[in-house]
Amino acid sequence: MVKKEDYLGYEEDDKPKYEDLTKKKVSPFYKNSYADVFLFALSLAIKNNSPQMKLKGKVNRNIPVSALRERIWILNSIAIEQEKTHRALHDKEKVYQISEQYANAGIKELYAEIFEKPGDFYKKMEKLVK
Repeated sequence: MVKKEDYLGYEEDDKPKYEDLTKKKVSPFYKNSYADVFLFALSLAIKNNSPQMKLKGKVNRNIPVSALRERIWILNSIAIEQEKTHRALHDKEKVYQISEQYANAGIKELYAEIFEKPGDFYKKMEKLVK
């Protein structure tokens, strides 16, 4: 039986953003999974020092944690940093909640960078990582 904590969620209002990012050919995430977009949005929010945004309204919980495979350590590392203790790893729900809140902030930034702001997304990302 699959449990709630085995899935990551995002706001129902952001579903079109995930769909556009994974289904539009102009997106660098075309044909990627929602898990890939979630992880990038999370990373972007952390990189930009964006505040966590609690999920509001209906939440879609359809990103399997197993889809992150060997990248689950990223979620765990963020939770440890946020909670300032390794004990955060004992509370999966808290780890997922922290990640969801950062991804919630990051998805809005990511979508805007790709579809609403002029310029080459790849060049913008190069500047971010330098």
